[in-house]
Amino acid sequence: MTTAVSPLLRGGEWLLQPADAESAFTPERMTEEHRLIGRTAQEFVDNEILPVLEKLEQKDWTLARELVMRGGGLGLFGVDVPDAYGGLGLDKVTSLVVSERLARSASFGATFGAHANLTIVPLVLFGNEAQKKKYLPRLLSGEIIGAYGLSETGSGSDALGARTKATKQPDGSYLLNGEKMWITNGGFADLFVIFAKVDGEAFTAFLVERAWGVKSGKEELIRGARFKEMPKRGLMDLQLASDDTAPYTVEMPMDRSSTTLSLITPSILVKDLEVSKPTRTTDALPYLKNPYFEEQGK
Repeated sequence: MTTAVSPLLRGGEWLLQPADAESAFTPERMTEEHRLIGRTAQEFVDNEILPVLEKLEQKDWTLARELVMRGGGLGLFGVDVPDAYGGLGLDKVTSLVVSERLARSASFGATFGAHANLTIVPLVLFGNEAQKKKYLPRLLSGEIIGAYGLSETGSGSDALGARTKATKQPDGSYLLNGEKMWITNGGFADLFVIFAKVDGEAFTAFLVERAWGVKSGKEELIRGARFKEMPKRGLMDLQLASDDTAPYTVEMPMDRSSTTLSLITPSILVKDLEVSKPTRTTDALPYLKNPYFEEQGK
């Protein structure tokens, strides 16, 4: 007997292709396990993050690191990571449930997204065994924090327009040169996923530790996300060894982390609406006098 297999839809193809209603997952179909883990994530946000949100907004990175470690202790960063690397080995739905709950924790949701979905997920999907064993347990526990360096001053959504270069050396190592912009967690991350063109052509990613010589530029303040630090990152003549720091793929699809990230944005917007709830036009006036915007106007 032959079992029909639904074709895998990539990126935004689900918007264009016909779909069976049964293939759409709804909250009503969550299992008891999904609900329990979702409750754990929600309680973490309510009890641990929101009470200290003002301190986080003042960029208390020590506190931010402590919260990441507490979340790691609850297993929130490795929901769908294989247990061989310290994860829980659960399904993608569970990962989405956790992402949706944490996304409502203001800018800390962005910290979670960059750490779990833009550092851990690519490493699970494309890292070699040595890289996974070296970094995943520490990322999952919150011992080290990850960030993702793709955008540059001249390239954002046009990723292939990046100018950061990795030049292969005779001994097999790489010399990394360039500059990255708008890196969430950039102010306190320990490990960066940095995209560059090998010899100016092959677009790939490198694992780069801050201690190897990553330099910080001036912080960029982001409207509506005061805790979210996104400074420039300088990578000038940064030498990468040829063993476990070698690029882990030459074809890393840009849409593989989009599933969980696509849920974070609307969740943040929902929280914003819950907080603001304007009833008439004049309600917007106090918002325009927010100290954040006054600081931006100086």
